[in-house]
Amino acid sequence: MKVQMNQRRLVNIFVVAAGLVLLVMAAADAMQLVKAGAFNNQTEAYLDFWHEQQKKQPDEFQLKPRNYAIALQGAEQALAALPDSPEQWVLKARVEDWGRQYGLLQAGDENHGESAEENPLLDTWHHAIALRPAWPYAWSDYAMARAQFSLIDPEFEAALFRANQLGPWEERVLENNALLGMHYHDWLSQPLQATLQDSLQRLTERYPYKAVGIARRYGRAGELCPWLSNPERVRECL
Repeated sequence: MKVQMNQRRLVNIFVVAAGLVLLVMAAADAMQLVKAGAFNNQTEAYLDFWHEQQKKQPDEFQLKPRNYAIALQGAEQALAALPDSPEQWVLKARVEDWGRQYGLLQAGDENHGESAEENPLLDTWHHAIALRPAWPYAWSDYAMARAQFSLIDPEFEAALFRANQLGPWEERVLENNALLGMHYHDWLSQPLQATLQDSLQRLTERYPYKAVGIARRYGRAGELCPWLSNPERVRECL
């Protein structure tokens, strides 16, 4: 009888201990989430502010190195708290893209190599894609990032093909396709040109004003007329 009671007591102790371990782990995870959330709020505030200021003063706005460093540090600290979160890698990529625009993006190695492949922005996108390979936005934005460094290569094309497979009707994917397809048309393979042409038709049918606005930048608005059903919109593309 005493043996059975001792065994039950041991089982209860093990159950309580296991529960405490799980509770501690859950508390630790919750603390990491809280910590990451605090850093994210700070970083998002900087990104929103920069966007608004750039929109108000497109020619005068300059990104201050100190503010960029703070925002990037916040993104990195949030990433340290949640290293397996693709959203955190995307947030860091968004900050680094601002650094790229204003010449503040640093090379990733100690020797500050000039190769675009050593650029931390591309490396950040690699991590985001690896953690969520079925995310069309990441593939599309990664292709856009490669284009910013004039890397119109097989990896660029593969990223666009993948984005189209995963999110053929996603608005940002369609917009990026239109921009990249028109800007780099003569550099692209024929299969990709055909894929982006189909994407442009989808953008025109679903978001006609955006499609016409993009096409006008490249003097190609007239190509969209066959895909526009509203007569007023047809007049806009002529």
